[in-house]
Amino acid sequence: MRLAFLCFCLLLTFAPQAQIQGKKIKSTADLYFSKQKYVEALNLYQKFQRVEPQDESILSPMGISYLQTGNVDQGLKLLRRVVGNSKKPATEDLFFLGKAYHLSGSFQEAASIFKSYLAAVDDKDERRAMVKDMIRRCGKGLQMIGTDEIAVVENLGESINTVGDEISPIISPNYNNKLYFSSGRFGNVGGMRDQEGKSDELYGFYRTDMFSSYEKAGKWTVPEPMPNLLNSSRNDVILDFTNNGQVLFYFKGNDLVSGEILVDSFSTQETSLFSKSFKGPLNPQRGDISFHFFNDSILVFSSRMDGGEGGLDLYISTWNAGNWSTPQNLGPNINTPYDETTPFLAKDGRTLYFSSNAPKSMGGLDVFSSKYSDNSESWSTARNLGAPINSPGDDNFFRLTKDGLKAYFSSERKGGFGNQDIYVAYFKKERAEQLVTSRPITFDRVPSFRRAQRDAGTLVGEVNPGQINPVIIPDSDGQPIKTFKFRSLYINQNDQVIGPGNIQELEKIAQFLQAYPASAVVLRGHGDGSSPNDFKLYFSIKRSEKASQYLLSKGVNPKQLYLQGFGDQYPIMKKQIESGPKLNAEKYNRRIDYEFIGLAGYPVEIVMEKEKVRDNYLDERGKSFLSKQKGLIYRIQVSAISQNFYLPENLRQEEWIVEKSGSFDGYKYQLGYFTDYKSAVNRKNQLVGSGMAGCFVVPYMNGVTLKRSDALRLMEQYPDLQYYLSDSPQ
Repeated sequence: MRLAFLCFCLLLTFAPQAQIQGKKIKSTADLYFSKQKYVEALNLYQKFQRVEPQDESILSPMGISYLQTGNVDQGLKLLRRVVGNSKKPATEDLFFLGKAYHLSGSFQEAASIFKSYLAAVDDKDERRAMVKDMIRRCGKGLQMIGTDEIAVVENLGESINTVGDEISPIISPNYNNKLYFSSGRFGNVGGMRDQEGKSDELYGFYRTDMFSSYEKAGKWTVPEPMPNLLNSSRNDVILDFTNNGQVLFYFKGNDLVSGEILVDSFSTQETSLFSKSFKGPLNPQRGDISFHFFNDSILVFSSRMDGGEGGLDLYISTWNAGNWSTPQNLGPNINTPYDETTPFLAKDGRTLYFSSNAPKSMGGLDVFSSKYSDNSESWSTARNLGAPINSPGDDNFFRLTKDGLKAYFSSERKGGFGNQDIYVAYFKKERAEQLVTSRPITFDRVPSFRRAQRDAGTLVGEVNPGQINPVIIPDSDGQPIKTFKFRSLYINQNDQVIGPGNIQELEKIAQFLQAYPASAVVLRGHGDGSSPNDFKLYFSIKRSEKASQYLLSKGVNPKQLYLQGFGDQYPIMKKQIESGPKLNAEKYNRRIDYEFIGLAGYPVEIVMEKEKVRDNYLDERGKSFLSKQKGLIYRIQVSAISQNFYLPENLRQEEWIVEKSGSFDGYKYQLGYFTDYKSAVNRKNQLVGSGMAGCFVVPYMNGVTLKRSDALRLMEQYPDLQYYLSDSPQ
């Protein structure tokens, strides 16, 4: 009795102290929130929630903080709760709930909430025009759903990206595997500073420094900061290089809106230690801070100078006889009353990429392109590149690589590590505009060139640059056997996996997996050979990944999904026969085969229906594919990364597979097909001897990676496993 009384007294003593402590935490969190220090605010709100779990006053700022730090799903969850529990929601909550829906890609819901916001505010509301534009962008987003996807996009990962901003990615002019970029992160030279540039470790923000990183074996090295003579206490943003990479252009300012543009030649001479001001047609104090330096003599840049279409417009100026020409506005087919910025002119001198936040974007800034016609001497109407390059967030700083197969850009899309992250786009077809040089070299010289040709009488037209066998599972406890029929998923020329022809099949797969929760499905992506060589394997598993994402959206457990990609190694149908080309070959070869596993004990029969294809059209490689997956085989894992792995030239003729499972976020790249362990080890040793350190042998049983515990169980049936088990770690 005395013990219970003592505990009661202690509770009375500690409760007020906990409440006082909680109030201090909440007060500090609110202060951070008011200063837009969302990471710090969120940490304290979470701490306060553990002390006062019933206090819902923090849900709104907590949801906004989640949203502003990149966790869109959690922000949406809390803001929905706040608005749903209020008879008259605050306009601030409506605005951010609409933004959360928009960033999550729920365009209809976002538009509905934004309309509720407009109904709740008066005509003088400062956000009113912005919200109207957001509703238009939601409409654009809805139009883009299901459109052709020209690329696969991946985040460069945590070795490059942080909770801060990573912007302005630029590939080195001299090294294809070296990336420069700017980032506001812990450890930067400027530390944390306020808007005036004064040190403020409590409420300041990290200034951006310039960094570089190398890609080695598909992984990016830890970024190295540029020298301290370049990085400073201000925001330092890399802008461009000259063609030979010997001269660097960069921006320096207290904010990212205005400052100065500097030039550095990497000289070590005492008289040239400090960068010089760039003497060009831009006025960085006015906000002219984004440009592309083309062919060492042409500037395409954004500016707010008078006489434009409004906001930031794109201009061109050329270097001639020691002077820059008067900037020329690129006109209404490119520029709008909104902002056009971060331009990039492709090698052909006719294809311009840039970002714009006009309402025809689906997010804030979207990436657009426009093509200059020599015949009409004008630009085409700017075209939105669509998803997945564009997202409901800002997408900018888009730049193609020299080979036209990739592009790097910054984006604040859902699923990143914080604010703006750097992403890579792998194109399904090389961008032809990056592979040719035009005559004349750039669009601005076309009118005078054509006049000269016309005068000389030489003006010409424009020159632009498989069958799966049934699997029958024995009857279990006398239950009647159920038969399930499935077919492969075929992918059209636009690479649309989730199309009308496949949705019904995917629904059947989802229902089956949920009805039999101990089962799993192996999704095996195949290509038709039309993808660029460097990406054939990667694109094939991305197709499997799209099917997987659909199944997950239907409630399938991630542990029931195994993803594999085989590139174009196993075509079902011959592309060419004696009587000529077989036009349906691409349809059958660009596919996702799949196989259910883990069915032991279930009274089911799986029948994979085959397409009616004449025998002389069938390719032997596709016919043998399933038989090669059966039983025990070994492969050699050479890389495990979160992106595309570039197959070494001398190994491209080997058999390859890339796979992904629910237990690993990245992709495992493996080569070879060995029926005995010793052969696999011999090949592994050869690879290690050639410099591919870290390779190891992986056993497969019936097409799926074999766990050690299962290998022990199967050793009697497959004696060769004893060699693997004796070598592999416990």
